[in-house]
Amino acid sequence: MWIAENFSEEHKQALNWLNENTGQDIGFFGLEVKAVKIENSPYAVNFDVVVMPNQWRKISKSAVSRLGPRQEAYLDIWRRVLDKYGRNLRPRPEHKLVFGSGVFDVAYE
Repeated sequence: MWIAENFSEEHKQALNWLNENTGQDIGFFGLEVKAVKIENSPYAVNFDVVVMPNQWRKISKSAVSRLGPRQEAYLDIWRRVLDKYGRNLRPRPEHKLVFGSGVFDVAYE
């Protein structure tokens, strides 16, 4: 995790390169930190995520090649669903994946 006031485009590219070229179990984040104040409240810290790993891209090609056709189809479906809903979750080659919707007591299955 790299925390800075601002990230240049070159620094973002470096973190993205690291995320694309390291193992599946390693992820790099870039966080910009700001101090915020609302009316008379005390100052608070606000973190803005500017770079984060794309976990489903990190699944190695060798692991995917060992899957059967059905598992590859499940993996492809979950990649597209998670991409559409913006979740930073890793798709799995299984028929079911449960994750929260952001609304209390409502989950996607």
